[in-house]
Amino acid sequence: MTHLPFQFASAISAHADGARAAEAAVEQVMPRLTGPVDLAVIFVSSQLRNQLADVREYLSLMLRPKVTIGVAAAGVIGVRKEIEDAPALSLLVGNLPGAKLQPFTSDDLEQYWNDDPKAIRSFFADKKSGALPSGLILFADPFSTPTTGVLPALTAALPGVPLLGGLASRRIAVSAIWGPTIRRK
Repeated sequence: MTHLPFQFASAISAHADGARAAEAAVEQVMPRLTGPVDLAVIFVSSQLRNQLADVREYLSLMLRPKVTIGVAAAGVIGVRKEIEDAPALSLLVGNLPGAKLQPFTSDDLEQYWNDDPKAIRSFFADKKSGALPSGLILFADPFSTPTTGVLPALTAALPGVPLLGGLASRRIAVSAIWGPTIRRK
């Protein structure tokens, strides 16, 4: 089976209003995608943190992504620009033909960090085929996520599976984090 290539587009906006920032970002990314949005990754600065739910709702209506990841941080990075200590939103969208996205939260995984690697492998394995994901995207709050335990646990349980992501700083609530595993069908 042949798969079409993945497509990505990104945008950044410095509007102080989250909805306007999201609108500006959508206007920038949509002309550059030829297929549906499977994944939307939203980064908002701490100044827009309280508007993240509204931003996510707007993007869900306009883009209809299968999976959304939302992260609030001290600053955001976008196309040729980094904005710190000011209102900003960065959006990355992807069309991922043939991929299966499986969202999870830190609450889903909390029970596994002290278990043996088999329990973690079982959590991420495809329920029908047993296949492991081809990659993970994880954004963690360093103040509530035991990253010194999480990263070695994932590495031991899923050797060779790439882990992408980073730390969301400034005591960002875990509820602001959504994450997928990505598998080819």
